[in-house]
Amino acid sequence: MLNDSRIVPTNFKLSPNVQCTVVAQKVKLLIGVCYRSPASSPENNARLLKVLEKAVNGGWGDRVMILGDFNFRDIDYQRYTVNTGMNTEAATFLERHRIFT
Repeated sequence: MLNDSRIVPTNFKLSPNVQCTVVAQKVKLLIGVCYRSPASSPENNARLLKVLEKAVNGGWGDRVMILGDFNFRDIDYQRYTVNTGMNTEAATFLERHRIFT
Protein backbone atom coordinates (compact mmCIF):
# COMPACT_ATOMS: atom_id res chain seq x y z
CA MET A 1 0.00 0.00 0.00
CA LEU A 2 1.26 3.45 -0.87
CA ASN A 3 1.35 6.02 1.87
CA ASP A 4 2.00 9.66 1.08
CA SER A 5 1.81 9.08 -2.68
CA ARG A 6 1.03 11.51 -5.47
CA ILE A 7 1.33 11.71 -9.24
CA VAL A 8 3.28 14.59 -10.74
CA PRO A 9 3.05 15.33 -14.49
CA THR A 10 6.29 15.78 -16.40
CA ASN A 11 6.92 17.75 -19.59
CA PHE A 12 8.83 15.73 -22.19
CA LYS A 13 8.12 16.96 -25.70
CA LEU A 14 7.70 13.83 -27.78
CA SER A 15 4.51 12.58 -29.30
CA PRO A 16 2.87 10.26 -28.69
CA ASN A 17 3.95 9.53 -25.14
CA VAL A 18 2.69 9.80 -21.61
CA GLN A 19 4.74 10.15 -18.49
CA CYS A 20 4.33 10.95 -14.85
CA THR A 21 6.30 10.73 -11.65
CA VAL A 22 4.81 8.77 -8.77
CA VAL A 23 6.09 9.81 -5.36
CA ALA A 24 5.63 7.25 -2.63
CA GLN A 25 7.36 7.29 0.73
CA LYS A 26 9.81 9.92 -0.57
CA VAL A 27 10.88 7.78 -3.53
CA LYS A 28 10.19 9.19 -7.00
CA LEU A 29 9.36 6.70 -9.75
CA LEU A 30 9.25 8.10 -13.28
CA ILE A 31 6.87 6.05 -15.42
CA GLY A 32 6.95 6.64 -19.15
CA VAL A 33 4.94 5.06 -21.94
CA CYS A 34 6.09 5.60 -25.53
CA TYR A 35 4.88 4.55 -28.95
CA ARG A 36 7.22 4.73 -31.93
CA SER A 37 5.58 4.32 -35.31
CA PRO A 38 7.24 1.83 -37.66
CA ALA A 39 7.36 4.73 -40.14
CA SER A 40 9.07 7.06 -37.65
CA SER A 41 11.44 9.60 -39.20
CA PRO A 42 15.14 9.73 -38.32
CA GLU A 43 14.47 13.07 -36.60
CA ASN A 44 11.76 11.55 -34.40
CA ASN A 45 14.03 8.60 -33.60
CA ALA A 46 16.74 11.01 -32.46
CA ARG A 47 14.20 12.88 -30.28
CA LEU A 48 13.08 9.59 -28.76
CA LEU A 49 16.65 8.71 -27.81
CA LYS A 50 17.13 12.17 -26.27
CA VAL A 51 13.95 11.82 -24.23
CA LEU A 52 14.96 8.38 -23.00
CA GLU A 53 18.41 9.67 -22.06
CA LYS A 54 16.87 12.59 -20.16
CA ALA A 55 14.48 10.24 -18.40
CA VAL A 56 17.28 7.95 -17.26
CA ASN A 57 19.96 10.56 -16.51
CA GLY A 58 18.01 13.74 -15.92
CA GLY A 59 17.12 13.41 -12.26
CA TRP A 60 13.38 13.08 -12.93
CA GLY A 61 13.11 10.17 -10.54
CA ASP A 62 14.99 7.92 -8.18
CA ARG A 63 13.81 5.01 -10.31
CA VAL A 64 12.71 4.95 -13.97
CA MET A 65 10.33 2.56 -15.74
CA ILE A 66 9.89 2.99 -19.49
CA LEU A 67 7.27 0.95 -21.32
CA GLY A 68 6.37 1.05 -24.95
CA ASP A 69 6.11 -0.29 -28.41
CA PHE A 70 9.26 0.87 -30.14
CA ASN A 71 8.55 -1.05 -33.38
CA PHE A 72 12.11 -1.98 -34.19
CA ARG A 73 11.33 -5.34 -35.75
CA ASP A 74 14.96 -5.96 -36.61
CA ILE A 75 15.92 -6.12 -32.92
CA ASP A 76 15.99 -9.49 -31.21
CA TYR A 77 15.62 -8.48 -27.55
CA GLN A 78 16.18 -12.02 -26.27
CA ARG A 79 19.61 -12.20 -27.88
CA TYR A 80 20.34 -8.45 -27.92
CA THR A 81 21.18 -8.56 -31.62
CA VAL A 82 20.08 -6.68 -34.73
CA ASN A 83 19.07 -8.54 -37.87
CA THR A 84 20.26 -5.68 -40.09
CA GLY A 85 23.55 -3.84 -40.39
CA MET A 86 25.21 -2.01 -37.52
CA ASN A 87 24.70 1.40 -39.19
CA THR A 88 20.91 1.31 -38.88
CA GLU A 89 18.41 3.09 -36.66
CA ALA A 90 17.62 -0.24 -34.98
CA ALA A 91 21.28 -0.82 -34.12
CA THR A 92 21.60 2.69 -32.70
CA PHE A 93 18.48 2.20 -30.58
CA LEU A 94 19.69 -1.18 -29.29
CA GLU A 95 23.08 0.25 -28.34
CA ARG A 96 21.43 3.10 -26.43
CA HIS A 97 19.04 0.60 -24.83
CA ARG A 98 22.03 -1.28 -23.45
CA ILE A 99 23.30 1.92 -21.87
CA PHE A 100 19.91 2.67 -20.29
CA THR A 101 19.47 -0.74 -18.68
